[in-house]
Amino acid sequence: MDLTDRVAKLLGEQPWPAYDEQDVGAITVKLEQADADTARLVRRYERSHKDRGEVVEAAERRIAR
Repeated sequence: MDLTDRVAKLLGEQPWPAYDEQDVGAITVKLEQADADTARLVRRYERSHKDRGEVVEAAERRIAR
């Protein structure tokens, strides 16, 4: 396991590439097209990182569909 893999494991895998660089609007739009598993990953990742309420709510709405 190289350093990048160890850091990713400690930080948690991003739900998709460049997730951390996206704003709330971009993530919300992508969640509309995502499957429920991806939405769960977003919710879990978001809660343990930036904890943006709007993103968590969007993920929960997607999970509920």
